[in-house]
Amino acid sequence: MQQVFAENWLSDLAAFRSSPRVFLTSRRISADDLLLDILQILCSECAEVIKTSLLGLLQEHVDVLFSDAISVEQTFASLKDMFEQSNAGAEFHYRAQILTTLATLAVSFDFLATQSQLLGGFIKTLLKCLSKVNSHDQAAVRLSACHSLRELELMYPGLLATKLGHFFVMANMELSYVSQDYMLLSVTVMQNVLHMVITDQQWHTEQALNDWLTSRSEPLLPYNLPETLPEMDAESKARLSLGSLLPGLVDTKELRRAVSVIMEFSPLMTPACHLLAIRELMDCVRWTGLSPTTFKHELLRNLATASLPFLHLAILLKMKFPAEFMEAEEEDLLLHRLLIFCDHRDLPYEQRLVVHQYLRRFPCQGLGQTIVPGEDCFMAGLEEAARSHLYPTVFDSDATMRLKMDSLSLLQLAELNSENKMAGVGQSLFRSLDLMANLECLHKPLQYGVCGPVAVALYRCAFAFYRRHGSTSLADDIYRLLVDTVSKHPCYTAHTIDFLECVRKTHPDSALPLKMLQSLGEQTVSTPVDSLVKQLPFHLTLLQHVACESRVDPSSILSYLLQVLHCSSLAQQGNWSIGNKILSICSCALQHHTSSSIYTDLGNLLVLLSSQYNDVDIRDRARLYYSLVTNVSSSKLMDLLIQGSDGTSASQRLTRLVEVGLSAPSFPPASPMQPVTDCFLKLTRIPTDVVTALPRHDYRREPLSSINTSDVYEWFWKQLEAPNYLLKVQLPFFLHYHESYPFKTDLQQIYAICVHLTTNGSYNPVEDALVPFLRRKSANAPVSSPPACASVTLELSPLSPCPAIFSVSASYSGKAGETFTTDLADLDVAFADLFLPLPLPPASLSWNEEQISCARQCFFADLWSGLLDGSCGLKHIQTVVCLSNIQQAAQKAVREELSHFIVLDSDELSLVAIALPPRHVLLLQMTSAEDRSVVSVVTDNWEVLPLVETYLHGLVQP
Repeated sequence: MQQVFAENWLSDLAAFRSSPRVFLTSRRISADDLLLDILQILCSECAEVIKTSLLGLLQEHVDVLFSDAISVEQTFASLKDMFEQSNAGAEFHYRAQILTTLATLAVSFDFLATQSQLLGGFIKTLLKCLSKVNSHDQAAVRLSACHSLRELELMYPGLLATKLGHFFVMANMELSYVSQDYMLLSVTVMQNVLHMVITDQQWHTEQALNDWLTSRSEPLLPYNLPETLPEMDAESKARLSLGSLLPGLVDTKELRRAVSVIMEFSPLMTPACHLLAIRELMDCVRWTGLSPTTFKHELLRNLATASLPFLHLAILLKMKFPAEFMEAEEEDLLLHRLLIFCDHRDLPYEQRLVVHQYLRRFPCQGLGQTIVPGEDCFMAGLEEAARSHLYPTVFDSDATMRLKMDSLSLLQLAELNSENKMAGVGQSLFRSLDLMANLECLHKPLQYGVCGPVAVALYRCAFAFYRRHGSTSLADDIYRLLVDTVSKHPCYTAHTIDFLECVRKTHPDSALPLKMLQSLGEQTVSTPVDSLVKQLPFHLTLLQHVACESRVDPSSILSYLLQVLHCSSLAQQGNWSIGNKILSICSCALQHHTSSSIYTDLGNLLVLLSSQYNDVDIRDRARLYYSLVTNVSSSKLMDLLIQGSDGTSASQRLTRLVEVGLSAPSFPPASPMQPVTDCFLKLTRIPTDVVTALPRHDYRREPLSSINTSDVYEWFWKQLEAPNYLLKVQLPFFLHYHESYPFKTDLQQIYAICVHLTTNGSYNPVEDALVPFLRRKSANAPVSSPPACASVTLELSPLSPCPAIFSVSASYSGKAGETFTTDLADLDVAFADLFLPLPLPPASLSWNEEQISCARQCFFADLWSGLLDGSCGLKHIQTVVCLSNIQQAAQKAVREELSHFIVLDSDELSLVAIALPPRHVLLLQMTSAEDRSVVSVVTDNWEVLPLVETYLHGLVQP
C-alpha cells in the first residue's frame, strides 16, 4: 500500500472514498493491512499534505478500517505517540488533525465504557494543549482541542463539569481567534452543569451554581474521570423546556454575570459559532427563569442582516420567547424583513426557500395562532403593500413562482380561518380571482405548448390551491383552466392525470376527477379523426382513464376508436404502442363495465384488431379478449382482469389459471438441467472442398469480349464499403458418438441436441446448431454413406482474421424427458480455416471456365495495383517471405494447400488471391528460383503478416 500512495495517492484516496470495500477487494488487501500501511506512512518522512489526507481517511471511515477493539487501541496509542513526538512549531496543522482523529475514535467506539484509561489520558493531553493560552504558533492545535473537548462533552454530558471555571478564565485571557471556541466550550459545559443542578436534588443549595461557575478548587491538570455521570439526553432537555425550572433557593448571581459576559463577547464570534452559543444560552435562560430581555439587542442587531444564521437566530428567539420577548412594532419589523427577503432577487433560491418556511411558521400576536408541529400556518391580515412581495412576477424562476403562490394559498387560508374574516360569497370569489390571476405567469407559456418545469410548476400550484381551497369557488376555476389547457394541447395529458390522482388521494369524495375526465372524454370523441391522429397517444392515454370510470359509458369511446381505425391507416402501419393502448382501453372497459352493455361495440373493435392490425402480438391479444368476452360472464371477467390484491396483473392471473388447468400427473414439472462429466459426443470436420467449382446453370454463354473486368473490380469494392457486408466462414462437422465411449443403454438415442460454441472477443457470437435426434447405430462413426451421420454447420463471423480455440458444449434430452449438458472437445480454428475465395458478381454464374479464369486474373491485377498505388482508398502492407526449400516441394505445397485460391499457376509464377473475414484481402505472388521460392505478400491488414509467414513456412516443412 505504501507503494501505491507514494505516487498515485490522490487517485487512490478518491477511489477509496467512493467505494471502500470495492477498493480493498480489487487490491486484494484487508482492512488491517491498509490500516497498518497508513500508520507506516504517517510515521515516515513524506509530505504533510499526504499525512493530513490519510488522517481524514481515518476520520471518515472508522467503520471500515477498524475491525476489532485491538486495532482501535493500537491505532489510538500510535497516533497519540505521533502527536507527542511531532514538531510543535512546524507541523501545527498536522498535529491538529491528529487530535481530531483521536477524538473521532474516542466518540465512535465509546471509550468511556470500553477504554476509560485511554480516554482519561487523551483528555489530559487536550487540557494541556488548551492551557497554552495565547500561544500563536499553536492556535490551530488549541482550536482542534476545543472542538474535541466539546464533542466529548456533548457525547458524555458532565464529563468536564469540574473544569468550567477554568474554561471561562481561559476564554477571557485568549486574544486570538480561538477565543470564540473557548467561549463556546464554556457555554456547552455550563448548559450541562445547569441541567445537572436542576435535575439532581443534591445540588439544590444556595451556592451550588455559583460554586460550579467560579470555584477552581480543582486544578486544570491533572484530570480524573468522574465516577458517575448524570443521565442527560434530548428527552430530558425537552422536559426541562416544558416547565421544569431552577429551584428558587439557588442563587443565580454568577449565572447572570456569565450570561452578560457571553452576550458582550458574542459580536466577536463568527456566524456559525455565534448561532450555536446563543442557541445553548437561550436554554439556560429559559431553565432558570431569567428575563429574555438579555437577547433584545441581539434581535435588533440581526433584523437588518441578510446572513442566514443571524436571521435564523432571530426566528429562534421569537419561537423560544413568543409572548414576553417581542413587541408588536418589533414583530412587524421582523415580518417586513422576511417579506423583503423572500422577494429579493439577489438572494439564492435556497435561502429564499428557507425564508418562506419562516413565514409559514410566524404566528403573530393578537391572531390567536399557534405553531403545530408538521403543519403550515401563515399570518392573516397582511396589508396590500406587504402582500405584494408574495405576488409572482415574470422575472421569477418557475420554482420561485411556485413557492410564492404556495405562500399566497396559505395566506388566503389563514384569512378564511381568522376571526375577523368577511363572510359572504363575494369575498370568497375575490380570493379565488386573486389566486387564479397569479397563475397567469405560469399559464402563459402553456398556451403555446411549452412543456418541462413550467408545466410541472403550474400543475403543482393548481394542486396546492385545490388542496387548501377545494370547497370554494376556486375549484371551478381550476377545472376550467385545466380543461382548456388539455383541450388545446393534449401533450399535458400526463400532467392532468397525475393531478387527478393526487386529488383522489387527498379528497376521496371530490367530484372534480370524474367531472374533468367526463368532459375531456366527450371533447375527444367529438374531435375529427384527421386532427386526432397527430397526437393520438395522448388522447388514448386520456381515454384509458375515462374508460376506468364506472359512471361513464364507454360505448362512445369504443365506437370512436373503431371509426379511427376505419378512417386511418393505423391498422396497416401496425404500431405496437398504439395497438397496446387501444387494447388497454378495452381491458379497462371490461374491468369496470358489464360486457353486455358494451358487447357490440367492443366485439366489433376486437374483431377488427384481431383480423386487420399489422402486428402479431396485438392480433393474438385481441383474439384472447374476444374469446373472453364471448365465453366468460361479466362477473368472472372482471374478477379475472382486475389487478389482484397481491399485486399480480391480469396476465399473470390468467397464466396461473392456464397452469392450473394444465397441471396434471401426466405433466410433471421439468427437472433442472443435469451435467454429464463423460464426453461421449464428438465433432469431426467434414473433409470437403471449400470451392471445387462455381455452381453451373444452363445460362446462355456470353462471349469473352463482352466481359468487362473493371466492373468486377468496382462491384467488389462496393461490396466491401457496404456497412452490412461481412465475410463469414462456414465449417461443416459430423456430430457423432465417440468411438471409444462404451455403449450404454440410456444413451443409444438422444433428442433435441443443441451444440453451443463459446466465442471470444475476436468473434461474433455463433448461432447454436440444432440436431433433432441422434442414434448410436447410425452415428457411431463420422461417415456420410448410409446410414449417414448427423452433420452441423457452424457459421463463424470473425471481427479480425485470427486463429482461435473455442470451448464447445451440447445439451440434449433423454427418453424420460430429462435434460442433460456435456462438454465436447475444444474446437481449434486455424488461420487457414478463415481463407475464402475472392467473390465474383452474380453474373459470373453464366460464365464458362475460360471467362472465369480471365476475370480472376484481371481482378487480381487490378487489386494488386490498386493496393500498391492507393487508388482503392485502403492502406496497403507489402512484405516478402523467402522459403528456402527446393522448388518442386514449394510448388507442390502451393498446388495442394492453396488450389482453391490460385488465380494463375505456372512453373515460374503463381498468383494466389484470398479473402479474409470480415472484409480484408490477402494477395500472394510466388516466384521460383533454383533453391528457394520468394513470396511477395500484399494485404490491407498488417496484423495478419506474422500469421501469413508462419503459415507459408509450415507449407514447405518436411
